[in-house]
Amino acid sequence: MKKELALREQEVQRAHEESSRYRQDDLEHLQRDMEENRARDMEEIERLMQEYQRRLEDLQQEMMREMKEMESAPVTPLAALAPTPYTVTPVSRPVLAPHPAPFAVVPPKPRPVLPPSVPPLPSAVVAPRPLRVPAPRLRPVPSAPLPPAAPEADEEAVPDAEDAPEDRPAPEPDPARQ
Repeated sequence: MKKELALREQEVQRAHEESSRYRQDDLEHLQRDMEENRARDMEEIERLMQEYQRRLEDLQQEMMREMKEMESAPVTPLAALAPTPYTVTPVSRPVLAPHPAPFAVVPPKPRPVLPPSVPPLPSAVVAPRPLRVPAPRLRPVPSAPLPPAAPEADEEAVPDAEDAPEDRPAPEPDPARQ
């Protein structure tokens, strides 16, 4: 039993040393990768800085060249740049007179003159308009029997169509309609 425990302890010890060795290898590998990445990043940054410096110098040289060209170019006055000379002419406007009464009260419209046959309505009363209701049309009901024929009436009771309008008196005009 003691031998087994001793063997077991040795196995655990060996496993522990092996794992610590693997951990140490992993740590060294990680450090090596980090150093390589840092060196690569620093080289990239250095290259970008040199490119930026070169572009900045090119831009400065180009600006200096443009400034020299501008200094050597002849100066043209602004008047020469205008297409044609022009003058400002004042525009005359007609002077409008103010309205004589801008806030005048409009008088009411005069009432229409009615013929003497139509009595005038008081101003507060408004005559109602008569409703035009069509007369109901009477239709014979098919199921009802027809009324018996009326006996022939006297000739005097029914006026002739020729003399009817002349004999009748003219209807009086309705005051509400007018």
